[in-house]
Amino acid sequence: DVLNEHPNAIFFWGHNHSQNDPHYGQIVKAGGSIEYASGKSEEINFTYACAGGMYQDSQTQYSGVVVHIDKSGQGYDLTFQYYRATTGEPIGDETTLHLEVNETIKHTDFKWEGVEIELHHKAVDLPSKQAEIFFEEWASEILKHNTHDFLPQGEDSPIKLPSIQYNVIYIFIHILNHHFSTGVGLRQICDWMMVLHNGYGVIDLDLLKQQLNMAHLMEVWQLMGTILVSYLGLPANEMPFYNPDMLIKGEKLLELVDEGGNFGRGVNKPRKEYIFVIHRKIDSLIIMIKKTLPMLRICPSYTLYNFSYYFIHHIKLWVVDHK
Repeated sequence: DVLNEHPNAIFFWGHNHSQNDPHYGQIVKAGGSIEYASGKSEEINFTYACAGGMYQDSQTQYSGVVVHIDKSGQGYDLTFQYYRATTGEPIGDETTLHLEVNETIKHTDFKWEGVEIELHHKAVDLPSKQAEIFFEEWASEILKHNTHDFLPQGEDSPIKLPSIQYNVIYIFIHILNHHFSTGVGLRQICDWMMVLHNGYGVIDLDLLKQQLNMAHLMEVWQLMGTILVSYLGLPANEMPFYNPDMLIKGEKLLELVDEGGNFGRGVNKPRKEYIFVIHRKIDSLIIMIKKTLPMLRICPSYTLYNFSYYFIHHIKLWVVDHK
């Protein structure tokens, strides 16, 4: 049951003495079944490398398994093959398992039970190098010394969560990055609003103002803030640096958010497999140009600033990823 919760798990040295395991020398993939007790079998959701790296198929002949890992699309192909140790002769057929993982200098993303998960190597991605260095150093300190314990429902051990001060700026920047690349939905904006609501009276506004100005984010912060106040019900006094003069532009921004839907799935083509990464980069650039043009009428200064950074910096990222 524990292994079934982890579809990317590969269980080596697996064998069941009590049942005279019939799968010695075989690889059972997710969707297959194994017998775990007398008369009891269960479908598995992981990869079962029976007898693991070595097994004895007679009293004198031993064999081992070799795993080849090859890049394939947005992930890796793991090919398993058993060989007889004495002669090098292959035993049975090859078994290939595909793991969907996409890793770049920015983040690693993968799917777990149909849910897309991103593990970011960098806390933020900003057009201003000076601001990015400041944020990275600040984030490193705050994640080390300013966290709190949270106990998820049904769990025995708490997990460490960053402070509201960290989340209020990080979630906003993450929303902004997605809005200018693929798109963002109200669900993400609601997350940001709840952090602001829960952090009312706790957030260090002087520090927040310094961060926003350093990263040239104040205008677009106020622009998105009108959506929280006018459409999502956040009290105006809980929205730091709220500017009602931005209301008309805020309505136009909300139209763009509604048009794109959750992470742009409302207008972008379904994600597809790319043979060459450059094709994915070109598609991403086309999507961003489409996102940039209407934003020029709403927030021209930051839009141009952000696009110039994206065009130059992301070419550098592609070069680094593929050296």
